[in-house]
Order: sequence, then C-alpha cells, then structure tokens
Amino acid sequence: MMVSPLLPIMVPTITGIRTYVSSREVLLSEKYKITVNIRRDDKDQILRVGLQIFQRNTIESLKMARFHVNFEDEFGSDHGGLSREYFFLFAKYLFEGENSFIKFDKTLGYYRFKTSLPEPKEIFAILGKIIGFYTFKSMPIGVPFVPSFYKILLDIPLKATDYENDDPQTYLNLISLKGMRDSELDGMELYFPNNKERKVTIENVDDYINENAIYLMHGFAETEFSIIKDNFKQFVKTNKWNPTSLKKLLTGEMDYANIKRVLQNSVRLDKYDKSDSTIKHLFRFNILELPPYPTYKVLKQKIDIAIEFAHHYGFI
Repeated sequence: MMVSPLLPIMVPTITGIRTYVSSREVLLSEKYKITVNIRRDDKDQILRVGLQIFQRNTIESLKMARFHVNFEDEFGSDHGGLSREYFFLFAKYLFEGENSFIKFDKTLGYYRFKTSLPEPKEIFAILGKIIGFYTFKSMPIGVPFVPSFYKILLDIPLKATDYENDDPQTYLNLISLKGMRDSELDGMELYFPNNKERKVTIENVDDYINENAIYLMHGFAETEFSIIKDNFKQFVKTNKWNPTSLKKLLTGEMDYANIKRVLQNSVRLDKYDKSDSTIKHLFRFNILELPPYPTYKVLKQKIDIAIEFAHHYGFI
C-alpha cells in the first residue's frame, strides 16, 4: 500500500522538503517558466516535485506560470498536453494510500476530512493552492469530495439539510431525536458540540440538530477549512461557480449537454507533417489520428496513456 507523501510534511521540521530543489528535476529558466524533468514510473518523484511546485511558488506565480514537462526516455514536445498529463498523474497519486487528514468513505464514494486533523496548518494552505490551481486551469483532480466541501470552497452558507447529502444515515439519526421523549434524551447525555455544558433537551433539540449538522460538515475543522478556502479564492472568482459546476470540473465528470462548447474550445489539428516525429494531441470526433511513431512499443505506450486519459475525463 502506497503511503501519501503528505505524511512526511506533517511534522514541524518538514523533513526533506526545504532542501529539495534539484536543477535536474525543476528548472526555473526564465520568469514564470517552469521546466520539469520527470520519470513517468517514479511516483515518489512525481509527488515530490508537485508538492514543491505548490509549496515554493506564490499564488500569483502559479497563475502566471508556463509549465514545460519532459518525461524522460519518451518522445514528445510539450505544447500543453504533457503538462496536463503530469498534473493528472500528480493529482491521481496525491490522494492514493493513507494520509493524516482525509479518508475515503467506501459506502458513499466520497473523500471526507478526518475529525482529528494534524499540524502544521501549512498543508491546508498547500491543499487550497492545489484545488485553486486546478480550478483556475480547468483541470480535474479526479477526487470526489464530500458534497458540502464545494459549498465551503465557494463561501456559500451551509444548512443543516446539506448534511443529508454528506452522510444520509447520520443525518437520519439526528432527525430521529425529534421524536424522542425528554426522559429518553436526558438518558442519552447529549451536549452541544460548541458548548459542552449545554445539555440537549426536548426544548432545544431542533437547535442541537442544526448546530451539530453544521459542526459535522464544517465546525470540527473551521480553521483548516478557512485556510483552504482563503488560498482557493485567490485563484477563483467564486461568484462564477456553483457547487455542481465546481464538482463536475474537479471530479472530471463530463457534461454532455455542453459537448459543443468543449469541442469549440479544443485545439483541432487536422493535418500533421509526417517528417515531424513530434507527438501532437489530435482532437477529432470518432476519428483517431496518429503521427508516425518509431516503434510499436512507443505506439502502445501512447495509446495506453490516451485510454487512461479518456476514461478519466469521461469520454469512455
């Protein structure tokens, strides 16, 4: 089982991070241009380099940055496709395995934040920058966060009923408290999450349900969510988004009703120079065009990548 690289940077000393910069892996050749030399099969390197990109660069630098990615021992020239491919791999591996702040709910199919979150808080600033950057660049992360998280990112006030989408069973258990007698509630020894001295009674049970639902979505990590949101909002104009559209982008769901817009905004290369071995990403409807690859092995490798990408973005 792979362990997330986010774990080592949870300790205050941030072991191994500050001494990272390697001229071979990341070259800052000119202002706002970042060249990355990476091995496709080295997950640790992909993750380490990605975390450094987000940790060491300001938000304005990330918004202005022009990335040029080279996958070692592969044919290819980055006209935008290889950079997106790298960030696709980075996001894919980022949440793979175990880490200290988020877990996957197999029953509901969501990633949710753990109720006991680690120090230092720097990791949440990095996470906010990552989510904001992917949104700014219109790139999916491929991670389905718990539904209320999209409202938190967009600074939309939460309602107790929102928790029904996050955890239907727990929400049903909360609602069931309304039907209990005062003696039953008294025996359960329930207290308000933000006031441990205020006991739940038949008179205040509605207030408790509302407050506890909000707490379970946001209140348990209010500081951490604020850090994530503040960094995210520096990339994104939140009034241009709603929770559904943001979820579709970040998870990679394809909105087939807007396929015309997708096609119009895609670069279309109808011809290529057979003497040019540069790999180009061709977008054609129901047609697959390939430049002349030098060997069958290279052809198979690129086809495998195309299939993985198409599946992730919802095309197959």
